[in-house]
Formats: sequence, C-alpha cells, structure tokens
Amino acid sequence: MTLIRYHLFMNILSKETDYAVQALIYIHKRAGEVVSVPDIEKDLRLPRSFLRKILQVLSKNYILQSIKGNKGGFKLVKKTQDMKLTDIMKIFQGDFTINECIIKNKICGNRKTCKIRKKLNLVEKNLFEELKKITILSLMNDE
Repeated sequence: MTLIRYHLFMNILSKETDYAVQALIYIHKRAGEVVSVPDIEKDLRLPRSFLRKILQVLSKNYILQSIKGNKGGFKLVKKTQDMKLTDIMKIFQGDFTINECIIKNKICGNRKTCKIRKKLNLVEKNLFEELKKITILSLMNDE
C-alpha cells in the first residue's frame, strides 16, 4: 500500500480499526494456528491492553474465536476474503460518516439547504461504496 493511500486510510479509520486490520492480517498469515496476544503484540508492536480489547471485540462479533488455556489465543472464524473493511469499521466506528456538520457543538440548523453538505454527502456515498469493495484479503494482496 502506498504511503499516500495509507495516510488516507489513517484519516478515515480509527486506531481501533487500524489495529484490528493489522491483527487480522497477522492471524491470517499464521494459516489456521491459534495465535497468542504476546506474539501479535511483539511482532506488530501494538499495545497489549489495547490489542486484547480489540481482539475480544472481534471475537464477540464472530470474526475471531478466542481459545482459552495454556496454548490459548485467537484464530480466524470468518474467511478474510469475506471480511470487508467496512464490516470492521462498523464494529469499531459505528456507521460510516465523514460529513457531520457541527457548529459550536450543536448540529447545524442549515442541514437541509446547505450546498456544501449535499456535495459532501455524494462524496461520502461514493467513498463508502469504494470502501465496501476492500476485503482484508485484498489488503494483503496489495503488500
């Protein structure tokens, strides 16, 4: 992924979504193994407590399976070609929006007639349609 594309994603994706995608790619590359949190933390250099929370959320959303015990960790439940980036974004960020007009912490009263908002809504719709085409597997293929 080029630096410019990566920078664009970093402005659209939350840190949680970014870390989740990195962890999913890492676990996928371990080909069906149960992958421990310390391994992911060490190899990806992600903060352990933050990473644990992210992996637990992915497990609760049936993306990963949590394996308890001495040789515990996480493994994929869902195939990476079936995982859309927008699915992961929705888990960690909620509904996708880049166009929330706010003035002085209040929703703008001009929302229905605002020319800028209409144009930005179109940009948002097109961007979301493009993001829906990205799977976790396709991100690996861009490496």
